[in-house]
Amino acid sequence: MKKQYILLFTFLLSSLGYISAQTIVSTSSENKNAIVEESTAIHCSYCPDGHYMLNQIVDQNPNDVFVIKFHEGGYAWDCDPNGGHDFNNALANQLGNMAAANGQPSASVNRQVFSNLSMTGGTAMSRSYWSTAISQVLQESAYVNVGLEAELAGNVLTIHVEAYYTASSPESTNYLHVVLMQDETVGPQLGANDFNPSYVVSSTPNSNYGHNEYDYRHMDRLVDMVDGISGDAITTTSTGSFIDRTYTYTLPEMYNDVPVDLAEIEVAAFVTGGDEIINGYKVPVSYLDYDVAVASIDSPSGNGVYSDNENIVVTLENLGENTVSNFDVSYQVNGGNTVTESFTGSIAFNETSQFTFYATYDFSTPGDYEIVASTSLTSDENNSNDSSSTSFTSIVGGDCPDEYSLPIVWRDNFECHTEFAISNIGDWVIHDLEGGQTWGANDIGYTNEGYFGSGIIYNHALASDETTAASLTSFDDWAPYEGNQGLYFFASGANSTTFPNDDWMISPEFTLNGVTSPTFSMWAKSVTAQYGLERFQVGVGNSTDYNDFTIISSGAYIEAPTDWTQYQFDLSQYEGQTIRIAIHYIGNDSFVLQTDSYTVDGTLGIGDSEINNFEYFYNVSSKTLEMTSDETLRKIQIFNILGQKVFEENINSNVHTSNLRDLGASIYIINVEGTTGVRSFKLLIQ
Repeated sequence: MKKQYILLFTFLLSSLGYISAQTIVSTSSENKNAIVEESTAIHCSYCPDGHYMLNQIVDQNPNDVFVIKFHEGGYAWDCDPNGGHDFNNALANQLGNMAAANGQPSASVNRQVFSNLSMTGGTAMSRSYWSTAISQVLQESAYVNVGLEAELAGNVLTIHVEAYYTASSPESTNYLHVVLMQDETVGPQLGANDFNPSYVVSSTPNSNYGHNEYDYRHMDRLVDMVDGISGDAITTTSTGSFIDRTYTYTLPEMYNDVPVDLAEIEVAAFVTGGDEIINGYKVPVSYLDYDVAVASIDSPSGNGVYSDNENIVVTLENLGENTVSNFDVSYQVNGGNTVTESFTGSIAFNETSQFTFYATYDFSTPGDYEIVASTSLTSDENNSNDSSSTSFTSIVGGDCPDEYSLPIVWRDNFECHTEFAISNIGDWVIHDLEGGQTWGANDIGYTNEGYFGSGIIYNHALASDETTAASLTSFDDWAPYEGNQGLYFFASGANSTTFPNDDWMISPEFTLNGVTSPTFSMWAKSVTAQYGLERFQVGVGNSTDYNDFTIISSGAYIEAPTDWTQYQFDLSQYEGQTIRIAIHYIGNDSFVLQTDSYTVDGTLGIGDSEINNFEYFYNVSSKTLEMTSDETLRKIQIFNILGQKVFEENINSNVHTSNLRDLGASIYIINVEGTTGVRSFKLLIQ
């Protein structure tokens, strides 16, 4: 934020129409306005009664009494486990200390000490004395008047304050304070339904809150002070002194975890002399008539695999008081051609609307992209928020879905799963039996860091390199064996949770038909040996229950070295069966097991099986293959000498003829599946 100082009779040049030589402050002698600073809290059952009392006093004294509410102390904490209502801040705690309050609700009126009304000898008073103190202040003369106006353009607030001294201040230096507040923040409040039901906005208590509080309208809530508690010094304080100051303040998206509502911002300004507030004023902010903005570019978003036909989606926001419609929206990619389309809907004040461009864009080529999206409204009074940009990287993706054929029976290279998924990983069955939290990593950043679960689909292209000279690992140590993704297991035990790991990942089921001597192959490594090598087992079963699996890996466990290592397991005893593979991760407070490239394959078999009385005849002239059997033939598959499937046909009959005229001259391996077995044989086609 920044501020400007303008001396008496100096003209402020500004694009804002309200700022000119004409002052907004009275030059006549006036009594004080009452500035009430209330210490309040969410877990204060009588605080809503204080709110109600102040509302009545304000209604009885319009434009003379102004309220600022600050949340401080032990009862100000947010009772919503989901967060979103942390109203406390350092300024509130400072104000509470200054007032010497010993509980809530309490309030100071113009920071004066009313000795017979004070709680502890300071400025804070219990609510039964507020009305008396306010009435007394309103009868006191003020030696300075304050004028105030504020305008919001986008999220930039321009605050114009004028002060005029109708009499000299006893102090040579006074201080100007500018306070920002927000109205209409809905959140929990103890005692709301009992003492201020008009501010309750839910018909029943909200079960999400820690003590089943009602939803309540929190008004006049202090969020910030432009120059902090100390204020902005005024050094000309004699009769006739005129002070004219303008401040600019950029509103954030959040204060703590509470979203900023640009439509509910208030501003107060007051002058202090010594420890007391002499006079002040409070206003809601005003808005431009027309101000449409690109609030965000919603899609594409983040690094990832993108297609050649991606939609570009933006959110438009109307920050002007008038409803807007029928204006142009455009986008540009990497400084290329501008695509312009029309928004034909309407957006009311402080509302948003999502807009999807009809024209798509090809982001499939790997590389860096920047999208700039813009609006064009003829009457727009604020061009600073008319455009927004986003940058991302398109990365190479795997061929999805992964297609393979005999002699490969089943394969998962993990390229076709959602990046950083810890659940819903295809048809994998996941068991996290120990339930501990996994360790995060200092050397990389990744989605779902510190997750609870079993395996995670790690994507190296989307992880961030956070290594330093002191790192235990290099960024390359985290790369999968091939491609961008692998199935990784992080050790549990973080935050004093349970270890060692007892995590199971059970594969989709597959049937070992059509090959002989099948094997399961996988690649694995430990990311580091600093905390011990990673331990795992490999099992085979035919259900989703980990108790049904037989461990086929040798010894108590395998310890993976820090280099990628291939592990192979014989599955010959399971030929003809439908099975699943299971990885059982049992890391003992170690770090990360990296696995990749799971494959079950074998040798294409040549010879007779158990099909009853199977006979075949290849007609060279018609290029047809005639087959008969005493049992039903289910299916025929034909593979070339490279193992690629080139023909497949369902049969479901004991007599069938397949037309092979589309196959070129070569040697082929024919697999015919019957009810009881498979017959495989070579066939020469010329």
